[in-house]
Amino acid sequence: MENLSIQLSEFYDFLDHTIEDTWSYEQTESYIMALSKGLEKIVGKAVTIGDFSYQQLVSTPSGLLVEGNLPHYVINYLWSEEVKSFLILWRDILFQQHKATIYHVETKADKLSIDGLKSQSKVAILNSKDSLVSFFDEKLKTVNKSKRTIKTALEKWKLEQNPWQIYKEQLQELPIQNKQLQNSYGNLLNSSDYFGDIRGIVQTMIDTIQKEVEKVSTIITKTKGYIEENITEKPGKVVSYLEDVEEQFTPALFSSELTLNLDEKVEALESKVRVPIDTIRGIVQYKEVNFQRLTRQWLDSEILPVVYEMWEIVEKVENGIQMSLVNIRNKALVLSKEDTIVEVEQEDISSSLINFLKRIDNYKAQLDNYEKTIQKRIERNLYVTKLYETDQEFLSIPLTSTINQYRQNQTQIFSEFRNIIKQSKQFIRRLRNTVQNEEILSSSEKIVRFIESRQLSTDGGLYSSIFLTKGYIGESFWVGRKRELNHVAKIIKQWENGFRGAVLISGQRFSGKSLFGELVANRFFPHKSIHVFPNSTININGRKFETSHNLDEALNFIKNQTLNDKYMVWLDNLALWTDVEQSLGENVRSLKRYIDNYSGKLFFMVSVSNWLLAHLENTEDIRSVFQTEINLDRMEEEEIKQAVLIRHGATHKALVDQEGEEITPQGFERIISNIVKVSEGNIGEALNRWAGSIQLSDDDRVQYEGQLQYTLPEFLDADMAIVLSTIMMEKRTNEFRLRKRFGVAFKDKYRGIIQRLIGIGVLKRQIDGWLMLNDSIANEIGKQLETKGFLKFYH
Repeated sequence: MENLSIQLSEFYDFLDHTIEDTWSYEQTESYIMALSKGLEKIVGKAVTIGDFSYQQLVSTPSGLLVEGNLPHYVINYLWSEEVKSFLILWRDILFQQHKATIYHVETKADKLSIDGLKSQSKVAILNSKDSLVSFFDEKLKTVNKSKRTIKTALEKWKLEQNPWQIYKEQLQELPIQNKQLQNSYGNLLNSSDYFGDIRGIVQTMIDTIQKEVEKVSTIITKTKGYIEENITEKPGKVVSYLEDVEEQFTPALFSSELTLNLDEKVEALESKVRVPIDTIRGIVQYKEVNFQRLTRQWLDSEILPVVYEMWEIVEKVENGIQMSLVNIRNKALVLSKEDTIVEVEQEDISSSLINFLKRIDNYKAQLDNYEKTIQKRIERNLYVTKLYETDQEFLSIPLTSTINQYRQNQTQIFSEFRNIIKQSKQFIRRLRNTVQNEEILSSSEKIVRFIESRQLSTDGGLYSSIFLTKGYIGESFWVGRKRELNHVAKIIKQWENGFRGAVLISGQRFSGKSLFGELVANRFFPHKSIHVFPNSTININGRKFETSHNLDEALNFIKNQTLNDKYMVWLDNLALWTDVEQSLGENVRSLKRYIDNYSGKLFFMVSVSNWLLAHLENTEDIRSVFQTEINLDRMEEEEIKQAVLIRHGATHKALVDQEGEEITPQGFERIISNIVKVSEGNIGEALNRWAGSIQLSDDDRVQYEGQLQYTLPEFLDADMAIVLSTIMMEKRTNEFRLRKRFGVAFKDKYRGIIQRLIGIGVLKRQIDGWLMLNDSIANEIGKQLETKGFLKFYH
């Protein structure tokens, strides 16, 4: 007993010293480290005492009840539970301090609250220590009260198995948990830092966008003043001034550096972490968290679509002002060449700028609203401390609930029947009115009607943007194409083993060629893919090259800068590689040569339209240099349904019918099925049609209105077909290129046709003067051109 008393006395003195020493640290990290080390030392000393008593008991011959062993029974059978409770409290204090520190780092708790927690923790641990110190003597005194109480206790304990080995395992588990808590704490701090960096990058994106619009506003205000001051007497100076101003508006490009920084921060996050989120009845509650995947999905779903919508406004602003400046400059140029003085109305000349300045205020208001949306979502979600809010999923995105709702087997027979009857009546009324008016419409009117029916609503806003965002928007919106992706993965694996690496991606307009290529680049070649476009910048390991339309020069630069690394070369839309000085045929031959010579080192992926591929196959035998061709014309109906559901879910809006009633999962599925059928499995067409069928109802709801299914009339004669097939083949062109192609026939025949096609909306003139086919009817035109034998639309 004397030896045990000494051990207990030393143990309690050690507790006093450890508590005072631990709680004396003012620096948070030093305090946390002291808590961690203190826990391990206290466990070690408690185990020593328990082992000592256990050895005393097991060394006593079996069957003997020795009163002198009574203190050891109290230690093993009673005191062990009390010291375990004390140590669990110590561990919980460590966990709560970890948690509080992260809250403080993320500015969710102030220093005063942290200090208050520390003080409360010390009071709690001192009370628990006092209870532990008095516990042994009190229990021993209670058992030792009389011969009877001693005999009763000893006989009871003799019948029970000594619990010390179990208590010992539980106590020794605490230092293991301590290390896990410390490791998790370090990971969470790092993740919190990365989250802070991500929040900063997103804010920088927003600030860049806001500054770009503000810059335009400042320039226009200054330009307006200059015009009003000089247009009457010095119109020539205005022309020169406007030419200088126009040079300030280079095409706005979303910052690749910022998006790269964002990707780097996301990739730096842990992919799998076991995070302690609570302690309940002495047990630490853990949660497996994939920070990297959840963060990427959440950003792709909740933040980046809004940022892209903001950038669309920037492009709209800059395109609009350039058009206004061109018009004003042309007017000023006319005035500068007048032989006689012409009285000029200043307001008439600068009216477009005045109107534009009014519109720009509306754009700024839209940007402010989008910024508030982003900041609100970030504040609610993008913090590590949100892990501790166990009533909601961490970094949840709404697509899950949407898909689950869609998959539920709910049968609302009467509601569905009522909706069918209602929609049928509406359809019959529309059909009757259409039939009555159809005969009086000319072919041109029917074309315009068809185009108008395919135009998106102007109030679709962010909802439409999520459906129509072009290019790579993250894997959280990606569904389907598993067979195609597996096929590419197999080719890449063969390439890594020394075989040729070259894949040709073909398809109709909107079939997803660009998105598929970007997905391959990001999934299989992160930071090792080179996107090659005409008139752009290639950056490889800090070395830059400005491309022209000469593909040979671009590929030669890539070849010389990738001698020591394997890269993917991604040419999206081969049709872009042609201009006045460089023919497409020359570039295709250069591409074939580089694939033949360097596809063991570089992995080539090239996208091309069906019609251009058919042409190049006849003229250049282009398929011969590729390992495989992947055609993306059709996607499975179920995959398109999932693509729509995921995007709809990301908008946080309920879908209602024209009566304001929420559409059931069965109704949802029926609508998508109809859209898939008319889209012929083309994913882009389906998403366009869906977005075109939606009107904003209020902040929380969107209304499905559907699109009248007009058909494009058969309007193409041979001359129109020649013009349109030429433009479709080249993607974009201008009168100069067409004049060179058609020769003297251009002026007499084709120029008038082009003006007529522009007038009815089939062709569109870009701000730079180039001509393109109207995207909304491109595939319909393609079908008619194949029917007439002018190009190959279907694969």
